[in-house]
Amino acid sequence: MRSMLPRARLVVSHAGHNLTAESLAAGVPLLALPTHLEQDLVALNVERAGAGQRVALALASVERAAVSRGDVLVTPGAFPVSYRLEVEL
Repeated sequence: MRSMLPRARLVVSHAGHNLTAESLAAGVPLLALPTHLEQDLVALNVERAGAGQRVALALASVERAAVSRGDVLVTPGAFPVSYRLEVEL
């Protein structure tokens, strides 16, 4: 996965600690779909930091994920914190 992150524009993840940290270190924003409590807390912190978007799994759908993905990919500077984290880490 680490070798793919430099080419990624977005990571869709359950917000596990490992992939979240690697994504932030690479400056790639996240679309987080947490499934457990600790993942929800990680996703909430990512969203609060401005490094991605959290979607509750109970509300998730292909359509909603596509809209969220579009927001991240189309909006210039949608999540500038993720890029700043890449530089700082």
